[in-house]
Amino acid sequence: THGVGAVHALYTAYGNTIHVDQMGEVYDTNNKAIAFTLQELGHDPALAEQADNDGWDTSIRASTELALTRTGKDVGTPIITYAPPDGPSLFGPVLSAAPKGEAAGEMWDHVSFIARNPDFAELKRAIRSNPRF
Repeated sequence: THGVGAVHALYTAYGNTIHVDQMGEVYDTNNKAIAFTLQELGHDPALAEQADNDGWDTSIRASTELALTRTGKDVGTPIITYAPPDGPSLFGPVLSAAPKGEAAGEMWDHVSFIARNPDFAELKRAIRSNPRF
């Protein structure tokens, strides 16, 4: 309804509702939390019903399959394509805390540099700490 451009704001606000404000337990279903988030953003909270709409499944499966053909099947999410639509795709980065400001740009620059190397395959270690929001 509001286009792809609205997705970032929705995910950010929903993540804040659930993780930062720790409101997940206040809502007895994810759809109620989504409705609250939509309303906070000035959208119709009834759009939350689309979370259970099977009509999106084909599109979501196709998008997931495309991502997995770009990375290989033995990865998790997030899968990011650098320089879409034809740039390289990687699983990750997975971070315990999101960098801010200049550190975020530096992280993006370095991960993007690695992603553009066609010979790069994997870099991994076990999670060192719980997520920090």
